[in-house]
Amino acid sequence: MRKNHLLLLTASVLVLSGCAPVVPLEPAQQANNPECAEIIVRLPDELAGLDKRRVNAQSTAAWGEPAAVILRCGLEPVEVSALICVTASDIDWLLDESEAPNYRFIKPTGVFPAYKPAWADPLYDEPVPFYGGQRAYRMWANIADNVASIVRSPYDLQADDIVNAEMAKVMNEGKDPTQAMKDAEAEALKAIEGATP
Repeated sequence: MRKNHLLLLTASVLVLSGCAPVVPLEPAQQANNPECAEIIVRLPDELAGLDKRRVNAQSTAAWGEPAAVILRCGLEPVEVSALICVTASDIDWLLDESEAPNYRFIKPTGVFPAYKPAWADPLYDEPVPFYGGQRAYRMWANIADNVASIVRSPYDLQADDIVNAEMAKVMNEGKDPTQAMKDAEAEALKAIEGATP
């Protein structure tokens, strides 16, 4: 009798686990980079109102049913690019249409540290082979020291949600990417104008 209960329990677990479909994804070339692991373990269970889904590839994540937002860590970094640049709410995005109708939006992250004491690190005086041996980091620090600061708006996160929703329309509904970014900008401006301080 106990054996039958154990068999029934095992079958129930198998049936229940089969209810949540896995999102099939391909890992990026550098998916096994330890920095990706640091990112993946910190991802939220919900993103822009979308629930996180199970995936089948290392260093990937997906949210929404169907998957509206897909994350792949370990992609080759984008250096100088001939990709189309689209702007929404004063945020520039690079648009990669090479795998249309799957579009890739790349947001520059500003990896140069704003914390000025970090610029004293000897790294900033080392030659950078990619830039022909120039001391590029030191040049950037000198330039950055003369750039006026910007203030982050409380609307930045709301604008990100609006842009992400439009990108989901591009990926899932085949919406024109340039129009999606224009619509995101209009929606963000409307949200800001309607907000009360």
